[in-house]
Amino acid sequence: MNQLLKKTPTVFRQGIAIMLAMVIVISTLTFGLNAMINKIKIIDTSFFKVIYTLSSSPSSILANAGIKLDSEDTYSMNWLNGREGELILKRAVEVTVSYNGEDVQVTLPQATVKEAIDKAGFTLTDDMVLNCSVNSTVTEGMSIEIYDVITETVYEDEAIPFETVKEKSSKLVKGTEKIAVEGKNGTKRYTYTRTVINGETVSKELVGEEIVEKPTNCKILIGTKTTTISATKPSTTTKPSTTTKPSTTTKPSTTTPSTSTDKVENNDTTTETDKNTSTESAPESSETTTKTVYYTKAGYKYVSSLKPSKDFLLDENGIPVNYSKKITGKATAYSYDAGSLTATGKKVRTGYVAVNPKQIPYGTKLFIRTTDGKYVYGYASAEDTGGFAKKGKITVDLFFPSTSACYKFGVRNVEIYVLN
Repeated sequence: MNQLLKKTPTVFRQGIAIMLAMVIVISTLTFGLNAMINKIKIIDTSFFKVIYTLSSSPSSILANAGIKLDSEDTYSMNWLNGREGELILKRAVEVTVSYNGEDVQVTLPQATVKEAIDKAGFTLTDDMVLNCSVNSTVTEGMSIEIYDVITETVYEDEAIPFETVKEKSSKLVKGTEKIAVEGKNGTKRYTYTRTVINGETVSKELVGEEIVEKPTNCKILIGTKTTTISATKPSTTTKPSTTTKPSTTTKPSTTTPSTSTDKVENNDTTTETDKNTSTESAPESSETTTKTVYYTKAGYKYVSSLKPSKDFLLDENGIPVNYSKKITGKATAYSYDAGSLTATGKKVRTGYVAVNPKQIPYGTKLFIRTTDGKYVYGYASAEDTGGFAKKGKITVDLFFPSTSACYKFGVRNVEIYVLN
């Protein structure tokens, strides 16, 4: 090497020395700079970035990296070794805290639900619950709801059904029934402890029960009394004279039954005795027939004057004992001049009513009263019809002798009992 240098010109040797000196200086500077450079990992919520910088100030590092922070954002700097560290950004999020109808919006960096509630100004107590865990980390747009736990006592009533008891009664006509005691349900009360959160029942516990009112059993009387309509034959005999004369013989005298019409009224029942006169003497008897007729009087000015062609019974509630059909519907009233004829050719009168003959045939004998029993039209016969029959809204049209009577009656709900 020395031989080579001896042979190399002086100028050339000087150039090589300078170059070697520069390499040494550059190497020294590079080593020194490398020893001063920091490797920083910037960790944000949405990205991860590594930068090399001579600065160790977090704000300078962020500025050099072009990263901006909002007023509520925070960060933390962690050095892993001498020249390597992590800069962790904590971005602020906006959440809503709601309680008792009040909504409060708060902005805070990554924090817990408890910290968000504290910042909103609410205080948690033991009788409150949340819609999320109190230790959860809040996220952007999160809704934190606080509810009061309400414990209350409630009562629920349950009906105790009454029973129906039937008893025989000799005071009622056989085939009829009467409610002697109205049935009434009792009441049983249950007491509960109920827990309510946000208007919904989350638990319900039975803590007691009691009978507030005992039921009253319904008592129904069943009629056993029999009513017989019979024809009697009172005998007509020749009686000896009570006066005896010495010179004459005793002659039988003939007693002729007198003609009479007896009426016995008892509430809504009228008993009539038919006229029957016999003038003939007979060795046995002459025949008198007694017929009992039941029809309503009710004390109303306009009630059917039509008399039944055959006997029928009303119970003490004013309802026929025997009927073939019951029809419930609406009744109206109508009137015509005296002498006008019905659809069947009969002269109009109180007791003749208009019907739909497809539902109630002409000539059907009826008994009509309002459903509440306060107005009784009485015994009637289906003899007429009208335009109402086609509409189907009215069941029967009752004849009254005047327009004013029709207006007084108006439209009423009635019970129609078919007697034949």
